[in-house]
Amino acid sequence: MKTPSRKILSVVLAVAVLASLLATSVFAGQRAIGVGAVTAAQSTMRTGPESDAAELAQLTAGTDVAVLGQSGDWYHINYNDQYGYLPVSELEVSPTADDLETTGSVTAGTAVVRSAPELTAAGIGSADRYVSLEVTGFESGWFRVIFGEKEGYIRSDELTLNGAPIRVDDPMTEEQIAAETSLEDDPVEQDSQLAIINGSGVNLRAEMSTDSEVLAELSRGTVLTVLDVFDGWYQVQTGDLTGYVASAFVTLAEGHDPSQLLAETLPESSTSVLAVGLVVGSGVRMRSEPNTDCSIVSTLDRGAAVCVMGAADGWYRIDYGGKGGYIAADYLTVSEATEGFSCYALVLADSLNMRSAPDAGAGRVTSVSSGSYVDVSGFENGWFHVSYNGSTGFMSGDYLTLTDSKPTPVTTTTSGSSSSSSSSKGSSSSSSSSKGSTSLPSGGSAGRGSGTGADLVAEGERYLGVRYVYGGASPSGFDCSGFTMYVYAQFGYSLPHGANRQLSYGTPISKGDLQPGDLVFFYGTDGGDSSSASHVGLYVGDGTFIHASSGSSRCVKYSSLYESYYTNHYLTARRIVG
Repeated sequence: MKTPSRKILSVVLAVAVLASLLATSVFAGQRAIGVGAVTAAQSTMRTGPESDAAELAQLTAGTDVAVLGQSGDWYHINYNDQYGYLPVSELEVSPTADDLETTGSVTAGTAVVRSAPELTAAGIGSADRYVSLEVTGFESGWFRVIFGEKEGYIRSDELTLNGAPIRVDDPMTEEQIAAETSLEDDPVEQDSQLAIINGSGVNLRAEMSTDSEVLAELSRGTVLTVLDVFDGWYQVQTGDLTGYVASAFVTLAEGHDPSQLLAETLPESSTSVLAVGLVVGSGVRMRSEPNTDCSIVSTLDRGAAVCVMGAADGWYRIDYGGKGGYIAADYLTVSEATEGFSCYALVLADSLNMRSAPDAGAGRVTSVSSGSYVDVSGFENGWFHVSYNGSTGFMSGDYLTLTDSKPTPVTTTTSGSSSSSSSSKGSSSSSSSSKGSTSLPSGGSAGRGSGTGADLVAEGERYLGVRYVYGGASPSGFDCSGFTMYVYAQFGYSLPHGANRQLSYGTPISKGDLQPGDLVFFYGTDGGDSSSASHVGLYVGDGTFIHASSGSSRCVKYSSLYESYYTNHYLTARRIVG
């Protein structure tokens, strides 16, 4: 620690207890209020603030440690992921340090590295537990670190110092320290003054009354600074506004990252877009289930915008590029209302209305056909701010899927009409004003389309891992017939929603003549009609099919026709293509 360049803050630094809300944060510790450098040739770190307490470690002169507080003549410290005490006389302490030259190891399951020493600062990446980083400074409870080729900040309760230091002369005296800061065991918890809104459309009022003037309507996840606490109300500040919010609609951060607290306020699963998340870090894995042991659906780049469909156990359920899956909450910055990001969205509805305001009752600006891509620049309470062919407005997130690329569209023929779609995207499962079903063709014909059976299989495989949702017919969630209907729709074929209704389409095929892309049908249990289809899947080949399973996995998956259930309940097959 180079003491001559230290800058002393004229504020009381905070100690906060970390008790992580995310399953991936397994470390529980205290936020440092300063850094100290051992001044004795050798100093004994002990388990308690007394000379006869058990010995933990021997620290040499110049060793940098995190200071958590003071108890009499002892400093409470953390070093090398151990908590203990050092004599005040053997430690030089400062609330800030501009030029540390040491290393530290990440103690959290995953630590977010931020661009500034504050919870609301943008994330520049994340570091897994036990990763060693160069530490160059300390400020307001944050360590400044070198992360790749960038400089960033990690909370001091998520990193422990353990590196070889470089000492300089002119240490600070205890009198100097006492003149600038207070090192107490029970200081004010700074981070408890940060909070988020935990509901949608919460009123910020001028006074502590439901009859008071409404200053603003706050979205779920809005970050607040709590100025004062009253019976049933918080006085808060957000942006340039100061007012009052009923305490029932506020969740205190209490040492946690407010951007990650949003996960605690969202339902586990929804068929609607609840929020937008921006990916923190590069090569972030989107998984088929909310755990690290399952398959990887996709890998997302830093800054990618995704639709958030739910949250549970430290994971967000998302939709991106027409695929459903999960991302650990540490890797997303999520908001129910946000502007300033840029991406594209694929229209999933037959004809989706663009409206003048984020409201289904607002005036229609224009309509956009299925398979078209619109430019996205913001999100507000379930609606995306979009532009298309010179028009700007809002579109419901229920009928869009975000992507960072805009494929060149190709023309396909759908039920006798021409529409623009991507070779790998698009849907015709919803209407412009409400979710609806695909219009039924007459005579059991699925219409003329393009593509081969192999193309259908390749398209179906793109959605492996997407969650099963009863009645679902989009990449946000599928049921069995919604999945086959959606896959076929990408190539211009129109099928109805319902396994038994799809049974009347195409040409009957014997089990021995199955080809990739054929539909395979099964009847149900519990005395169901063995001539009526209750389940449908897409045949892949070699006795394997893809389907949206409502079983224990509850996702789009591979299964074998030779599994006992599917062997015993096989009904028939139909060929639409070829």
